[in-house]
Amino acid sequence: MAGSSRPAGDTRMAIVEKTSAASPRIVVIGAGMSGICLAIRLRQEGFTNVTVYEKSQRPGGTWNYNAYPGSACDVPSFLYSYSFAPNLNWSRRYAPQQEIFDYFQDCVRKFGVEGSIVYGVHVVAADYDESTRRWRVELSTCEVTEADVLVSAVGQLNIPKFPNVPGRESFGGTQFHAARWDNSCELRGKRVAIIGNAATTIQLLLPVAEQAAQVTVFQRSPNYVMAKKDRAYSGLTKGLFRVIPGLAKLYRWNIFWNNEIRFLAFRRQTFISDWFGGIVRWRMRRQVPRESKLISKVVPMNFPAGCKRILLSDDYLQTIQRPNVELVTEKVNAIDATGVQTTAGHRNFDVIIYATGFVSNPLISDIRVAGRGGELLGDAWRERPLAYLGMLTPGFPNFFALYGPNTNLGHNSIIFMVECQVNYLIRTLRWRAQQGATNRGQRSRGRRLS
Repeated sequence: MAGSSRPAGDTRMAIVEKTSAASPRIVVIGAGMSGICLAIRLRQEGFTNVTVYEKSQRPGGTWNYNAYPGSACDVPSFLYSYSFAPNLNWSRRYAPQQEIFDYFQDCVRKFGVEGSIVYGVHVVAADYDESTRRWRVELSTCEVTEADVLVSAVGQLNIPKFPNVPGRESFGGTQFHAARWDNSCELRGKRVAIIGNAATTIQLLLPVAEQAAQVTVFQRSPNYVMAKKDRAYSGLTKGLFRVIPGLAKLYRWNIFWNNEIRFLAFRRQTFISDWFGGIVRWRMRRQVPRESKLISKVVPMNFPAGCKRILLSDDYLQTIQRPNVELVTEKVNAIDATGVQTTAGHRNFDVIIYATGFVSNPLISDIRVAGRGGELLGDAWRERPLAYLGMLTPGFPNFFALYGPNTNLGHNSIIFMVECQVNYLIRTLRWRAQQGATNRGQRSRGRRLS
């Protein structure tokens, strides 16, 4: 394999036989939300030569890993679900992590794609072979498989990002990333530092503050925070969804368009965006006492709404005012054995939780993907990640990226975006099969004429 350190005759490598355009060999990287969606839709469309490689021991992607206290999606669950697999039994408007994780596992079983997923196997590298027009995919098992079509479904929320702060490894207490929550860590009575103050902190702050003796949140910049308006669904509501045809679908579309219309406020700085941002700031101020110094810390004033994802919470602004919670805006300069050093001084902690997001640039950063001429996808996407419809990149034939460059959005459900991409991918596969059939027919007619 080009660029591989393994000898060509290594008997541990297994090469899959070539397949026709009508039944292409499809390799999918990742069994998270995108990979599951693709596997199901491919099966429904009759594409059966599909293998999904998942490095974890179970499906679910980010919902498998992000199991911190309070973890949930900030998109209503009736919309954060597949259009072809509605769930009429969500417990709440915004279902918690475990419920979302169970939903994706149920989809794998319900649609019979469990046999297409190989767990505990990580794709290490993929090289496009121009002579065979196929992808050679190296696996963590030291095997190599081939694919007519290669699809990345690794997403953007799977590799934890840690802050570039000197001395982090020297901390003598317990430290971990929120996306890899340490369930063995006892927070009760501890002094806890949370570094980062965005979507994750918004969710986990209250559960942590209810246990810890003292919680200090280190914030780099404030966020626009809107009311989440979460609520549990009553038995009556669930019953109506089940017995009234089309009611759940109508409810889903209502959520979609209520979210979609917010894009008008995010597209550019206009009267609408200024008005929207002003309303959000006004509502935030109403929840913080006027005399409190928190107002200047939590209310954004230097950038319009939509520059960062707007956060949804019904309890964050109340929690940040608890006597055992402090919001710190000084820069974190270093971490040592006992705590955190900021520009204002040193603070001692027993536990440090990093809520600093994920590595998103370059995308697919932990897999080496080489296209025509050995060009690396990481290099192509490093400075300015670009892909047609967020899927196709020049120089990388028959390679698709689901949830790829510039597909993330701050106002609606990424599942809608992924389903659109999957439908496009399937249309492309159909066209590919039709072209293959046409070419075979032309060759057959040519033989008869000769």
